[in-house]
Amino acid sequence: MKQFYLLIVGFLVATSSVFAQPGSLKGKITDKNTGEPIPFANVVAERNGNLVSGVTTDFDGNYTIKPLDPGNYDLKVSYVGYGQTTLEGIVVSSNKISFRDIQLSEGIAIEEVIIKDEKPLLDQDNLGGKTVTAEEIKALPTRSVASVAATAAGVYQSDEGSGVNVRGSREDATDYYVDGIKVRGSLALPQSAIEQITVMTSGLSAAYGDATGGIISVTSRGPSNRLFGGAEVVSSQLFDDYNYNLFGFNLSGPIFKEIKEDGSKGRAILGYFLAGEARSIDDNSPSAVGIWQIKEESLLNLQNDLFRAVPNLQSSNVTLINNSDYLRASDFENVQAKNNSGTSGYRFSGKIDFKPTLKTNLSIGGSIDNSVSRIFNFTNSLVNSQNNIEDESNTYRTYVRFTQRFGAQEGDEESASSIKNAYYTLSADYTKTNFERRNKNHGDDLFRYGHVGTFDTYQER
Repeated sequence: MKQFYLLIVGFLVATSSVFAQPGSLKGKITDKNTGEPIPFANVVAERNGNLVSGVTTDFDGNYTIKPLDPGNYDLKVSYVGYGQTTLEGIVVSSNKISFRDIQLSEGIAIEEVIIKDEKPLLDQDNLGGKTVTAEEIKALPTRSVASVAATAAGVYQSDEGSGVNVRGSREDATDYYVDGIKVRGSLALPQSAIEQITVMTSGLSAAYGDATGGIISVTSRGPSNRLFGGAEVVSSQLFDDYNYNLFGFNLSGPIFKEIKEDGSKGRAILGYFLAGEARSIDDNSPSAVGIWQIKEESLLNLQNDLFRAVPNLQSSNVTLINNSDYLRASDFENVQAKNNSGTSGYRFSGKIDFKPTLKTNLSIGGSIDNSVSRIFNFTNSLVNSQNNIEDESNTYRTYVRFTQRFGAQEGDEESASSIKNAYYTLSADYTKTNFERRNKNHGDDLFRYGHVGTFDTYQER
């Protein structure tokens, strides 16, 4: 019966890995002076001030903490007779192992030692890829996930915002994941909602059976044990004619905290994270030399008087002449931003985490992305840009994930449990996308007509 139970647990762990892409922490705790391993030391992983998980080391001083959602963690290590040591800012990547060894100093009077983690030059478990954290993303001159991924070796991008080619493969050979869920539709997330982006260009596991190029995995930020938020406003209207405008915000904090025996508040049992962006720009792809187009006044005159009637000298009839044939060079101008070639839209992302115990976690999240773009047409650019095609796309995504761990955790009394680091994850997701291409002036009405002008009669003087 016991073997059957372990078989079921193993099956759930194996099948759930396709949907959830957690990482893990692994390492060894030793005495700083003697180098001897320290057995039964307490190792705790915290994220955003929240206690996530903890274990005790084995007889050889080794520890493994999993599963851990990708993000930045603080690792606290303590043992009787030794000073506590905290390693801050450890980056845990999607479906990867982060190796960290820690040394403890013996002595009761030793104060807590806090060490800032340094990103290793070589990732032992991701030699063929790269992980970009939220702090690094903020410093990059782009908000496109694909453009961030293009900073990894072996990844090529032809232009800003376009798809990527991993090691010479086609664009559609690369798969995208958000919080362990395969992306269908738009990948766009508010920049403040991205915790990290992991690029895997080789050595893909069996969980990614459909990818023949690479994997780009995006992890969104989670709730915090402390209330925090921020906002940003970006505009170029004072400096150019492209009129790039963006407003973004993020807000996170606990909804309900654990009440300890002494009446104080502990870790967050229920927390939330919200982020959003609204943006607009008048020209999606500005030209370095500008573009020629008709002046607004000349276009208005042409629309009001499209044809002119003049007498036919050989008969008593009149002839209709198109006034556009008589446009002069002074009717045109060179402009920085192309008319009717802009984009506007909004993005929202949210997540709620419910963690009644250290061994169970329920996450519910989702995102909305809306984009409306006018497609530049060189043929229309001179006098007919108002008829540029308009595209609108919408992507709605939601998911729910439940994770349960087995075995002893830090602070548990059943440290002699025979089950170590076992867990299973159940998840479900729903994505809806729609796309519409239309004429902005006519919409879906194929028989609607617009104002085409009036007739001016010729008068002799």
